[in-house]
Parts: sequence; structure tokens; C-alpha cells
Amino acid sequence: MTQAHKDSDPGFRKKFDWMLGRVSFMRWSQVLLPSRADDGANSAAQSPRPVERPMVKLQKVVSTRLATPEDIDAIYAVETSAFPPELRATRETLLERMKLFNEGFFVLLKRGKIVAFSTALVITDANSVADLDKTDSEVHNPNGKTYYLRSLVVGKRSQHGGHGIKLLDKQLENAKQMGMTRFVFTCVFSVSNYYRNLGLKRLTDYEELHGNKEALWEVPHLLRPGAPVPSA
Repeated sequence: MTQAHKDSDPGFRKKFDWMLGRVSFMRWSQVLLPSRADDGANSAAQSPRPVERPMVKLQKVVSTRLATPEDIDAIYAVETSAFPPELRATRETLLERMKLFNEGFFVLLKRGKIVAFSTALVITDANSVADLDKTDSEVHNPNGKTYYLRSLVVGKRSQHGGHGIKLLDKQLENAKQMGMTRFVFTCVFSVSNYYRNLGLKRLTDYEELHGNKEALWEVPHLLRPGAPVPSA
């Protein structure tokens, strides 16, 4: 299920921009552009705001950086707000991932508060969910060439604001800078549409694993979601 050609679909571009938290032209056209009733003296007296102003405001309040051990309380609070007890990573597990591969542990801050985070590992390779059904220390290989997105978590009160796609983009940028050849992750069935709509590729069928239906996915050609895929 590849979405390689969705970049040619204008509806997909619009959806992708919305996920990034951008403000659509249609939503702001009445504010930024004078209406027909404002022609003449009335329109001349108006001073429409710059189109990029809403995006500039968003950039000022949202930022990403590498996690530190001092962030663990805030990180764990995000984890507990996003998952039920049986699916949560423990505080110790999160600290272990930070220790194993701190270069792939990012936090997203909104107005200075951590509201989302993402972890990653470097592995040899993976062709099934079972290949990743191991402890983090067992699967992590600093000399590997496959970038494994271990988790992407957005706090319950901060979901649907484009934070997940911002963290995913940060991880993709990191993988490319490190010279990785693949970018893989596992996905439960309940959120598969989110990644499908970004143009990402499911590699395996969903299979039962620890009470969840999971499948292995990848980012084709290590591209940003929505970017054109080069022809073979």
C-alpha cells in the first residue's frame, strides 16, 4: 500500500498542511483579504495582515530538542496521559531508551512545556514485527543502518495539533543526517489511517502481538511525508 503519488493529489497536500498546524487560505481569506463590499475608500483604509503571520505565531510557541534525564517526569506524564496502564512504557524503560540512543530521543515543547516526545533506536534490519519483539537493548545496534522509530507519543490534551507530524519530520531529518538506509516502525491497527494518509508504506499484514494487532511500516526513500518520490 504505497502512497507514492499522493503528492500529485491537491487534496492530500491540503490535508498534510493541516496536520502541520498550518492555517488554510480559505479559513483566513476573510481576515487577510478585503471583500467586494470593501472596494474603494473602505478597502483603501484597511491594512490586511501578512499571510504568514499565523504560522509565525505557531513557530514561536512550539519547538523541539533532545531529551535530558531531567525531563523524565514531564515525559512520563505525557506517556501516562496518552496510554492506558497496560500499554504504558515505564519510567525506567524511557530512561533506558534515552541512555541507549539519546540522539534519537526528542521532546516537543509548547510554550515551554513538554507535550509530546518521540524515541528511536538504530538496528541491523527488520522485515517483520517479530524481528522487533525484543528488549530495546537487544534490538539496538549502534552500527546498524536501519532507523527504528520506537515511539511517538502526544499527550491527550495536545493531540490533533500537528505535533506528531512535527516529531516524525524531526526523526526523518535525523535519520538522513546519520546516513541511515531505511526508516521503519510498527503501528497498531487503530491508528493505521494516520500513517496511510501521510503516504507511508505498510510492509506486513497485521498480526496479534501482546494483545495488539501490529504491522511493520516504513517511510519510502526516507522522504518527508507528502514529498515526491523519485522515479525508479
